[in-house]
Amino acid sequence: MSEKEALTQFGLTNREADAYLALLHLNEATAKEIADRTKESRTHLYDTLSSLIRKGLISYVIKNNTKYFH
Repeated sequence: MSEKEALTQFGLTNREADAYLALLHLNEATAKEIADRTKESRTHLYDTLSSLIRKGLISYVIKNNTKYFH
């Protein structure tokens, strides 16, 4: 079973699983960096990241007026 399959069985959507895995590999990243890795538009990605934040799986910090997710 792949990591993505495990995450979707855990209850994540495909988009959430892709974003979560990308962030795991990047460790800390901006929305643009995650979007580049997942090939998802930043507009849709912000919705996905917000959902992951609500689920308590990721968080963010603001450094120099830039939001970094981890």
